[in-house]
Amino acid sequence: MRTEAINIYKFSELSEQAKQKAIEWYRSDLDTSYIYNEALESVKAFLNLLPISESRNNWLKPDFNSLDDVILNLHGLRLRTWIMNNIYDSICKPTFKKSIEGAHPHRLTKVNRYSNGNVTSHVYSSFKRDYECHLTGICYDIILLQPIIDHIKTPHPSVTFEDLINMCFTSLEKDLKSEETAMYEDANCIEMLEANAYEFTENGKIY
Repeated sequence: MRTEAINIYKFSELSEQAKQKAIEWYRSDLDTSYIYNEALESVKAFLNLLPISESRNNWLKPDFNSLDDVILNLHGLRLRTWIMNNIYDSICKPTFKKSIEGAHPHRLTKVNRYSNGNVTSHVYSSFKRDYECHLTGICYDIILLQPIIDHIKTPHPSVTFEDLINMCFTSLEKDLKSEETAMYEDANCIEMLEANAYEFTENGKIY
């Protein structure tokens, strides 16, 4: 039997060549599927608001085949009106103002009653609304909805319903590709290697 002693290094202590080997190891083992799984949840919630469905071949492409032509060709202010009447309350909510102990008469109040008898009222604004991640709580909600939010604020006269929904999916797909690309970049790999305190042998092999 033979016993050998080896030196163990932090990423920052490696030679440049060994660092590159460590980065390549991390990159080869990187799994980005979770960002697409989360985005899919946002897409499903988004489609539940609309009279369209997911494409059979690609969930990042909407299917308009069953949609009435009248809705499909809505544009400008008429499209904005349709949004306000049909999905506005689902994509934005009254802005939270404050929490107070006890009941509160404000009409936009959510009350929590606890088993010990305590009551907390959460008061929301009657005027201000926010476009946070109200569909699933995942960041991809707002990315998917951004073109609709922009149209609510400034209706474009030539943008149709079909154009707008396609813009939503294009926005999401572009963001996903950008995020995935960033995850494979050296800077991100180094950040994750150091944050997770991986250890290596002298040549950059994971220990």
